Amino acid sequence: MTADKARRYVKVLKRDGSLAANSKGGVFELRFDSRPSVSIRIQLRFAGVQSHSMIWNNIRLELAISSKFLQGSPHRCYLLHLPLEASGLINEEMVRATPKRATVRRFWPCQPDLRGYVIKTTNGWAFAYPREDGDESVLRLDTPPIRIGGCLTLTEPDGERLPFIVTNVQLLD
Repeated sequence: MTADKARRYVKVLKRDGSLAANSKGGVFELRFDSRPSVSIRIQLRFAGVQSHSMIWNNIRLELAISSKFLQGSPHRCYLLHLPLEASGLINEEMVRATPKRATVRRFWPCQPDLRGYVIKTTNGWAFAYPREDGDESVLRLDTPPIRIGGCLTLTEPDGERLPFIVTNVQLLD
């Protein structure tokens, strides 16, 4: 179990009201309030693991129903590699610490795949793709919390707005 997963697990247990949890130096102690004599100690050791590596996720966005695509299209998708907070928002600090890990890959039928980076702009988040002419193509991403079943809108460089559904969020180990 990773440190981040353990922290998330303990937070869930805390919300339950019947359990209390303490963490000190990698040792988590859980106490059952209904039976004070019962406690569980879990010791975790993490040699050389940095906590920011624990919150990175693979995220899949598929084109949702729109005026151009009346049935949506699972074949028009983006794969994102991003750190997410528990709230589903992109963790800006982690992206700033390791910007090369915040990647995007676009899959579109009959077009070559595009690979780029997720970047922070003054107006929010965007996808930047290097082009052969040395310029970059930038798509703006609205950023509500990223959750399975949620909808995100991408704004193309020409101003066209396309809705995408979050179909998968997978925590990386």
